[in-house]
Amino acid sequence: MPLWQAARALTLTLSFVGGPKWEKKRRLTGPSTHEDDLRLLAYKVMDAAGLQQGRLTGLALRREDLVDVGHRYGFPATSACPSGSAAQ
Repeated sequence: MPLWQAARALTLTLSFVGGPKWEKKRRLTGPSTHEDDLRLLAYKVMDAAGLQQGRLTGLALRREDLVDVGHRYGFPATSACPSGSAAQ
């Protein structure tokens, strides 16, 4: 049986030419497996980076502060992900 997890935070890491990195972590208001919640927060973090003409060489987006999905957060403890998508 697959283990489903909900994220409580996302971290965006940007790498630039020459080696400098920029990292920002944002928390969700509650644990979520829903793609729309995670996508909206990812866009907000990317907007906060204020990219203009930087020479980006890498981008990483990580789900963090993961919790097992179960009755505690109102999700059924089944083999189907509540949002219809698999945990990453």
